[in-house]
Amino acid sequence: MNIRYAVIATSALLATPAAQAVQNIDQSLPTGATPSVEISNVQGRVSVSAWDQPVVKVTGTIENDKTEFEFSGDAGRVVIKVRPESSKTDRHDDALLDIKVPAGASLDVNTVSADIQVEGVRGAQQLESVSGDVTATAFDEEVEVQTISGDAAVNGSGGKARVETESVSGDVKVRGVSGELQAKSVSGDLELELGTMTRLQMETVSGNVRADAILASDGRVEAESVSGNVRIRFGKPVNGEFDLESFSGSIDSCFGPKAERKSKYAPGSELRFTQGEGGARVSVDTMSGNIKLCDM
Repeated sequence: MNIRYAVIATSALLATPAAQAVQNIDQSLPTGATPSVEISNVQGRVSVSAWDQPVVKVTGTIENDKTEFEFSGDAGRVVIKVRPESSKTDRHDDALLDIKVPAGASLDVNTVSADIQVEGVRGAQQLESVSGDVTATAFDEEVEVQTISGDAAVNGSGGKARVETESVSGDVKVRGVSGELQAKSVSGDLELELGTMTRLQMETVSGNVRADAILASDGRVEAESVSGNVRIRFGKPVNGEFDLESFSGSIDSCFGPKAERKSKYAPGSELRFTQGEGGARVSVDTMSGNIKLCDM
């Protein structure tokens, strides 16, 4: 071999970092029936599912054997954390965690670029991710989902959980939830298919709102948008007091009178009326977004 090429090949080999060994995780910890479980992961995936055993079990892989894995706790509280090899480096290895928890457990999950998936957990859930998607099911306890650039999805199970969802640039999808819901986004869309709602609050900046819901007799619905459109459909019969206002967008309703200009000399339209027996209250306010109401 040419000496020059031999030197180059040797240098390249020395410059290549040694491959890190993969950590295989398979650990269990006995708990009570309703433990508080705290989970933290930087990159990869966190998948949590419920089972009928008073045990928290973690399986999965971590790509770097230098990454610290913490799994500790007792009958009432369990901590599961993945810590990168060094906080001074931008390199983070995937940690793919599959976690079994008692069905009555409560969750506090935080990730950076790891997706969060939760199934069957009936306790309260607080789920936060920076760039990961978050998916959860709501039963009777409160569910709070927050993302920045990831999508947020919550599916109802017929329970009475209060649900809060918030995303910056990701979409928010909520289906089958009844009772109370607060859904917010900046540039992401809100897509809501709901049951009977007593409290419904929707806020976006440039994202669109598309919501189907049934008004409780004393229900309160509020929707606000800057440039996004708001389209809401209500289940029949529709009984409520409506207050709709837009600075430069249009207002269109399948029921009630037509919207009126607020002034002959300035943009803006408004529509206020009572439909059916009244009772519920619906307020929608946009800047440049259009408003459309209809029944199903």
